[in-house]
Amino acid sequence: MSHIETDLIHKGKEFNESKAVVTPIYQTSTYFADEDLKEYIVAATETKHPNFYHRHGNPTNSQAASIVASLEKTEDALVLATGMAAISTAILSVVKAGDHVVTQNSLYSGAMLFFKEFLSDYGVEVTHVDQKDNQAFEKALRPNTKLIYVETPSNPNLDITDLQFIADLGKKHKITTMADNTFASPINQSPKDLGIDVIIHSATKYLGGHSDLTAGVVCGTKDFIEKVWRRSLVLGGSLSPFDSWLLLRGLENTIHAGKTDQQ
Repeated sequence: MSHIETDLIHKGKEFNESKAVVTPIYQTSTYFADEDLKEYIVAATETKHPNFYHRHGNPTNSQAASIVASLEKTEDALVLATGMAAISTAILSVVKAGDHVVTQNSLYSGAMLFFKEFLSDYGVEVTHVDQKDNQAFEKALRPNTKLIYVETPSNPNLDITDLQFIADLGKKHKITTMADNTFASPINQSPKDLGIDVIIHSATKYLGGHSDLTAGVVCGTKDFIEKVWRRSLVLGGSLSPFDSWLLLRGLENTIHAGKTDQQ
């Protein structure tokens, strides 16, 4: 069993092809095409290929995503330009017109606007419930419910949602569950251990840790992250390589700080 400190040092190193101890910033939008046509086709079509075009992937971004996926105990992750890019792209990878979402009353304001204004314009129905009332979630379910979305502790009220109940409810009804784990962070809470399908972060906050970047992360299975990646290609919320580099630095510093605070 690996420790967080080990993951922070070693995860994603395969994306750093140099001998630099500090991860290089691959500050480029495009890459030289491989002369081998088959290899070029692979680069153009493979999910998150790090050496084709920045909107498809970037080595610095890939290393940051690998570390967060490890921290959240998921198969894969995708870094995006903001927390809202992560939230919106992940949700739009689950729902479409005619679907229904159950979420809670206490949410980050940007997410609340997305649920109340954006989704309704595109034919997705949303029901908000008291997150402290487990039965309210179950009563709100409909035959067309495709997603249960929660955030705990919530921003900024710090309201708490029972993640174990939500995960079990989703599995019982074969509904995708998604949790924003920004405020707790992987140090204090592991939604995956409780059975949550998809985990969201605004890395702008705790994971970045220095108030000098905006970033978001979606964590889940490889198949789901591929869906999110395909949505991101057209929605365009790519994270810049410099911000990925800042995130890598922030991850190491803030996770160590969190470990120290707990001791």
